[in-house]
Amino acid sequence: MTNINILREKILLDNYELTGHAFEEAKEDGLSVFDIESAILYGKIIKTLSGDPRGKRYIVEGQSLSKKLMHAVCRILPSGKLRIITVYSL
Repeated sequence: MTNINILREKILLDNYELTGHAFEEAKEDGLSVFDIESAILYGKIIKTLSGDPRGKRYIVEGQSLSKKLMHAVCRILPSGKLRIITVYSL
C-alpha cells in the first residue's frame, strides 16, 4: 500500500497533474487547486482500489482550505507522476 507521504511529496514537488475531469468536478464543487493540494497534504488514504488494469487508485479524504470535507481520487503513473483523477466535496 502506498504511504500518504509519497502522495504528499509529489504535491510538494509539483509532480502531479489534474485530469480535465478533476478540474471540472472541482470547479462544480467550488474547489480550487489549492484546496486539492491541502486535502492531500493534510488528509489520509481511506481506500485503495486495485481492480483497475491501469493501476491502483487511492481515495484521499481531507479538507479544503475552508475546512470542507472532500475526497481526491488519484493514482501514480508509471512515470512516477501523481495523477488526480477526480475530486468531490462531501
